[in-house]
Order: sequence, then C-alpha cells, then structure tokens
Amino acid sequence: MRLFFQTFSLVAILAFSALSSKAQNISPTIDSNNSEITGRVIDAKNNTPVDFATVLLFAKAQQPLKVGQTDLNGNFSLSNIPNGSYKLEVSFLGYTKYSSDSIKISSQKINLGSIKLNQSKSTVLNEVVVEGQRSTIQLGIDRKIFSVDQSLVSEGGSATDLLTNVPSVTVDIDGNVSLRGTDNVRILIDGKPSAIGGGKIADILQSLPASAIESIELVTNPSSKYDPEGQSGIINIVLKKNQKIGLTGAVSSSIGTLNNYNASSNLSYRDQNVNIFGNYSYRNGNRVGGGFNNTQFLSNNGFKFNDSESNRKNINNSLKLGVDYYLNSKTTMGISGNFSFRESQDAEFLNYLTQGFASENGTSFRENSEDGNSSGYDLSLDLSHKFKNNGENLTANFSFGQNKEKDFESFNEKFYTPEGTTRDTLDNRNNYNDEFTNSYNLQIDYTLPITDKQKFEAGIRTTLRNNEE
Repeated sequence: MRLFFQTFSLVAILAFSALSSKAQNISPTIDSNNSEITGRVIDAKNNTPVDFATVLLFAKAQQPLKVGQTDLNGNFSLSNIPNGSYKLEVSFLGYTKYSSDSIKISSQKINLGSIKLNQSKSTVLNEVVVEGQRSTIQLGIDRKIFSVDQSLVSEGGSATDLLTNVPSVTVDIDGNVSLRGTDNVRILIDGKPSAIGGGKIADILQSLPASAIESIELVTNPSSKYDPEGQSGIINIVLKKNQKIGLTGAVSSSIGTLNNYNASSNLSYRDQNVNIFGNYSYRNGNRVGGGFNNTQFLSNNGFKFNDSESNRKNINNSLKLGVDYYLNSKTTMGISGNFSFRESQDAEFLNYLTQGFASENGTSFRENSEDGNSSGYDLSLDLSHKFKNNGENLTANFSFGQNKEKDFESFNEKFYTPEGTTRDTLDNRNNYNDEFTNSYNLQIDYTLPITDKQKFEAGIRTTLRNNEE
C-alpha cells in the first residue's frame, strides 16, 4: 500500500511541478522572499504519525500551487512559497480530509505544528447478495453435464422423467433408455454400478426420485475406467450432497395427474470434520399408453390392424444414508448405503383384426398382466485424495450390492372367426420369476490432467457378480 502511495505522489509532484512557477504569478501577494511551510500529520485518536499522507497548498486558483507527502514520521515540507494567503489540505485513505483557509505566509519559514486527522466513520453495509445462474449444460473433457436443479420435473418426477428432457437420450414407454439411437447404454450412480432392481436400467431409473439428483452426465466416449466395451455410452447420475455447515433439512411433496404423487425429505449435519446425511423418498407413479398399427397388402387388398392400451403403476420407496469424514483438506473417506423397495403392476390390452388371409381372418383379444416387487441395497466405502495439481486425484471404492426380485406374469388370448365364433383360446398362461443377485466391486483410479483437453488415467477394477433364479 505504501509503495502505491509513494508512486502516486511522485507522479503527482512531477505533474504539478510545471504549475508551480505559473502559480507563483497567480499568488495574491507576491514578495521576493520565498518561504517554507513545515508540519507533522498525526492520528487524532492515538497520536501516531500518518505516513504518505497527501499535502496540497492552494492559492486563489483551483490548481494546487504545491504538492507534498508526509514521510515515515508524518513530517512534510513545502518550499519556495511566495508570501501571501493560501489554503492547505491534508488527506489520506481512511481519514477525514483536513482543510485550513487561514494559512498566511509573511516570513521565510512557518511551522504549522501537529495536524490531526480523524479516522473516517466506517459504513457497515447490509448483506450483499450476488446472484448468478449456471448454465444448464457444461462441457467436460469426456462428457456433457446437464444440471437438473432448474427443471420442473425435478420437483415431482423420477430419473426416467429427467432423462426424457436430456438431448441425445430417448426413453420409451417401458422405461428403456437409448443414447444416440443405441440402447446398449450403461447406468452409473455416483460413478458406480448399482444392484438395485437387479441392475435393470428401467427399474433403477424408476426407483430414483428426481429431487435427489444433482446432475446427469453423458459420457459418449468413455475411457477404460468405465469398462465401456460393447457400450454406446455411459449415463452417470450424480446425487445431491449437502455442502452447508450445520444442521439442515427439507421436506417436499408434489401431486400430478393420473394419480401421480411423491414426497421426499432430507436431513444432514456438517462441520469441519464430518458430513452426516440421509434422505427418504416415496413415489407413486402411473403411466398410461396406447397405440395402433395398420398394414395394407396390395396383392389381395388384405390388411392387418392392431391397437393396444397399457397402464403401468409403480410404487417406490428409497432411502439413502451416509457419512463423509474429512481426514484433512485433501483427503476424504466415506461410507454410504442406498436402500430401495419397489412394487409394480402392469396391464396391457391388445386387439387384432386380420382380413384377406383365409387361415388368419378374424379377430383376437389378448390381455397381459404382470405384478412384481423387488428390494435391494448398495453399500459403498470410498476414499479420495486430491493432489496439489488442480484436477489430479486418486480415488478408491469398494461396494457390495444385493437385490431380490419376484415377478408374476399372466396372459389370456382368444381368437374369433369373421362370423364371431370362438376359434381358439389360450387361458391363464403364467410365468413366475424369482431372482436373487449379489455383486462385489473394487476399483482404484488415478487421474492426472495434462492440458485443458487431455488427461492421463490409470487404475484397476474387479467385479464379481452372482445371479440365482
């Protein structure tokens, strides 16, 4: 700060030196005697010297006649001043400006003694809030990141509903996901695979409430870190974590058409060493669909027509608990668990009408139904360390997941001739599925950014999965 005022004063003195001789001609009373003004600038409260204060001497004109600066002891000196009446100003940052109009020069040397500067009264501002809004889409080296906190769907939908609004991603009526037109896509939760729903994409997405999601990452060119062989890409769903110090919590609910509603709550406590968090969500979702298809044959003027209606109901309960412990500013260890319970009821009705084919002419009606439930959990132990270089980090994860799923499928179908008589009946064709899955995953990754668009990655990964039906 002192260097700044020294530099400023030197420039000011040089700038005004040319004015000195001219200002002498403007002096109200010119005398052949040239005088000197000296003094000392001190703090009015504690009597300490104020160094590098600016001292200005004015004649009747507005331009300063002399410019000076106090030294480390608060002393100043203005020389070669003609006799006359002058105005003196002393100023310094943080002090009220001193001004005196009664400076009269009639002798060769005048000592003004101590000039006291009063400290300025500080102005305390009210809280200043700077608001900004981050972009919905952010581009990384190997991924696109879609922020979902501004989406209205995040207040009442599921992960499936969020994905329908993400570019390059399509979701059909059954919850199947495709990325850039290819359905061979992998879903990760916080960068890790999930055993919830038996690892089935549609069940995983339905079990995740949108309100618990921070962002969705599309990795269209994944590295070996994600074991991408045979995959069209990776969809990584990043869940929310509280960053505020202290105890925080929230409760929310929403309701929609077709008997869709959900409720969620979260509670967390964080200090300098630990972050304890938990959230629970309940979702009742209904999907209604329908469609038709009509095929005309020019060879015999025949046709095949079918239409369908479907109703899919899902009830999901999700719970997440976790603890992050900050070993130091660079190293974090955490343990967390995701728990899910799901019930589903699906019903589908199909009508077929065929004309122009002797053996197939007629109508048929088919009814499909499926009832199921599943329960599962993921347990995860994580360790992460950030190095001095920005973006350089080492992460390790061990996770265990288990899922139990039971499904009961049934369909009935009846065939009728064009005259309306029954041709054939398929009654109560049933299928029962009982599936149990265990999975273990160990992964260690090291990342070193080389440039803004390049990075080096290395790591190991092993996965063990056991399925029983």
